[in-house]
Amino acid sequence: MLYIKHNGKHIVLLCIYVDDLILTGSCGKDIQDIKEKLKEEFKISDLGELKYFLGIEVIKTNEGIYLIQRKYILDLLKKYGRIGCKLLNQPIQPNVKLEKDNGEKVENVQLYRSLIGSLLYATITRPDISHVVGVLAQFMQLPTCVHLNAGRKVLRYLKGTINHGLFYDKVNDLTISAFSDADWTGSMNDRRSTSGYVFLLGTTTISWSSKKQPIVALSLIEAEYRVMTNVTCEAMWIKKAYE
Repeated sequence: MLYIKHNGKHIVLLCIYVDDLILTGSCGKDIQDIKEKLKEEFKISDLGELKYFLGIEVIKTNEGIYLIQRKYILDLLKKYGRIGCKLLNQPIQPNVKLEKDNGEKVENVQLYRSLIGSLLYATITRPDISHVVGVLAQFMQLPTCVHLNAGRKVLRYLKGTINHGLFYDKVNDLTISAFSDADWTGSMNDRRSTSGYVFLLGTTTISWSSKKQPIVALSLIEAEYRVMTNVTCEAMWIKKAYE
């Protein structure tokens, strides 16, 4: 949940997830006032400057703020026995097409589902794995050994790029730009296309998506128009949020 207080001059943001919260804003006095009001109603602990939140590390530098999931990825490598694995320079080969009936069925289906669920959480700061994890999530019901090995390769890629994440530049550039693309009938199982887009605020990635389209596109142009429609909707939402 996100609570926003705006009085025309200053803004205060309160982000809440269960019993964890982040409080920030442009005025120290307003932030302190909200802290005092919260203390009157609830028993809370002030942990000071934000450094770690829900598996996400927050690193401040003179240039800006980094959001990374280094510890979370290390925990994943240990959990799935890949701490000593060889590194990969990409999460999946560009021309690899995963199908529903690739190879033998996985004996421990829960292992696969747990792995993909864990990788989905890693996409919070790693848009570079959003596409491959989205593809692997399509095989949750009956995964095969090929799908499981593909998920393990994502772990190998994450190990080699463990310090990668999102960087929020302190330069006050509020120009919003967007990039989009779509494949055509990329899914080997139902011939549906995949839409992908990314939004930047200045040089900072603020929104992204890689998602299979709901119906089969009859041409590449139709697939492109569908992703452009999604981008336009997202752009209108972002524009309204920043007004």
